[in-house]
Amino acid sequence: MRSRITQFAVMVLLLVGCRQEAVEPITYVTGLLNGDLWQQDGWSFRGGVWKTQGINSRSCNLNTVNVNVEQYNKENFLRQNLLLVKIPPKVGTYTIRDIYDCDVNADVGAQFYLLGADGDVLTAVFDVVESANNKLVVERIDSIARQFTGRLKVTLAAGPKQRSSSTPYDTVRITDCRFILPFEKR
Repeated sequence: MRSRITQFAVMVLLLVGCRQEAVEPITYVTGLLNGDLWQQDGWSFRGGVWKTQGINSRSCNLNTVNVNVEQYNKENFLRQNLLLVKIPPKVGTYTIRDIYDCDVNADVGAQFYLLGADGDVLTAVFDVVESANNKLVVERIDSIARQFTGRLKVTLAAGPKQRSSSTPYDTVRITDCRFILPFEKR
């Protein structure tokens, strides 16, 4: 009996003495872009969530967060960027409109960018088509794992002056999108 108690005590001490390594939050994005699978072979998504600092180059003091989803090609050059701004930091369903200024009452804003060359040449800017049914669903905010989980459906369009001759399309429809993104360390 004493042997079992000693073994149990040693086991508890070993378990208590073990350090847990910090688990890095994951980045997961899937969905359809204009009806095709958004994730392409060899391409990768990166993204993050951070507290709102400003909108359209104006400083804002809002209790909201922003989401950034970037897609990189096989050569690791940035090709697409989706930006969602002014998301209330709570579970819920939110309407997405074009990006607004620091109006606390405005809906979530969005823009989509295509990039060329080595990821530093902007080839198109897409704004929200406000007549479409654009929704962001925040499903979970996990402050321990530092993860932000949700779903997205949004339609964006680029006018003739917002795109180059090499832009493959004038409208971007992101549907059936599910994501898990990390909170950026600040």
